[in-house]
Order: sequence, then structure tokens, then C-alpha cells
Amino acid sequence: MVVISSSHCLFFLRLYWFSISVSENSYRITQVIVESNFFRIQEVFILIFNVTIGFACFRFLSKKVSELSNSPRYLEKMNWLKKFTIVFILIAVFNLVTYSIDLIIHNGRESFLFIYPTLIINVGFIYWIGFVGFSKPKLLFNVFKLIENTTETFAGDLKHKLHNAMTIEEVYKNANLTLTELATQLEFHPKTLSKYINEVHHMNFSEFLNFHRIEKVKE
Repeated sequence: MVVISSSHCLFFLRLYWFSISVSENSYRITQVIVESNFFRIQEVFILIFNVTIGFACFRFLSKKVSELSNSPRYLEKMNWLKKFTIVFILIAVFNLVTYSIDLIIHNGRESFLFIYPTLIINVGFIYWIGFVGFSKPKLLFNVFKLIENTTETFAGDLKHKLHNAMTIEEVYKNANLTLTELATQLEFHPKTLSKYINEVHHMNFSEFLNFHRIEKVKE
């Protein structure tokens, strides 16, 4: 939401500058903005944002890979997306460092020399994606659907296993049963099980066990 709001503000700000340029029929406002170092500051923030969003994606994918450790078919695709994210982060860091060095060397003024190595790296990145797209089209084009589908698939598996554990095996009869023990039995991460119980059944693990114990007593 912050990113969208910032984009809207920047859009209206530039629209305002453009209207001034048109009304004056000159480039005065453009010269003022350039001399104020606005575009340099904007470029730095954009590069920092790219690095930040790259690390956020990497953390998300690392979590997904740990959840898919028992599914080799899905794991291959997620690992490729994780590798793609790592390369993106490296390029974003390289761009940020190159731009910063260029400003330091030239006393805060852009020489645009940083553009050449940046363009070369970005072109290589694009060609690499194109090569993967042609050589492994299913790996590239199905990986984004995988993120949506795996959530539903794992939720279905967890629902089925948890239902069997509570209704058939009646694991809640174990007075010392812990979240970790049940998660290990169901072959899921404890955090995944806890989150599922909280979001689906709207109760914590202890409340979930007590609920089934009470229902058994009622029977």
C-alpha cells in the first residue's frame, strides 16, 4: 500500500511539473528539479527498494521450499524461482553500489558511467530468463501458478491428516500431546499446523484439543 501511494504521489507531482512546463512553454521547472538532486535521491530510493523487495521475496520462497521438502516435483520449480530471486538481489545490490560509487567519485554529480555496466548486467539477466523460457518453458511459466496451488494442496493434505488424527486415531486422548509431537506425526512444520488451526478453527492448539475432548465426553 505504501508503494502504491508513493507511486500515485510521484505521478501527480510529475503531472504538476509537466503542466508548469506546458504553461510556460519552457524547461525552467525541469532545470530546477534536476539541480535540486531530486532524481538522484529518487534513484537511490528505487535501488534500495529493489534490494529490500528482493530479500522479502527470498524469505518467502525459503519458507515455501522448507514446506515443499517432501515434494520433489514442486521443489525443483520453487528452487528455480529462489535462484532467480538471488540473481535479482545480486543485480540490485550491484546497481546500488555502482550508482553510489559514481556519485562519490564525481562529488554527487551523475556522470552516467554507471549506466553501461548496469545495462550489460541487465541484458545478461534478460537473456538468461529468455534461455530458461525456451529450454524449460514449463519450469518458467508454471512456477507462478505453483505458489497459488501449493497453498491449497498443502491445506487439503493438512486438513485430511488432521481430521484422521482427531477422529480416527483420537490423539487428543494423550494428555501430554504437544504441538510439535502432533506436527511431526502429521509431517508438517509446527508453525504451519498452528497457523492452520488458528485461521481455520479460530482457536489455539490447546483450545483445539480441549474442544475434541469435550465433544468426546458429550458422546
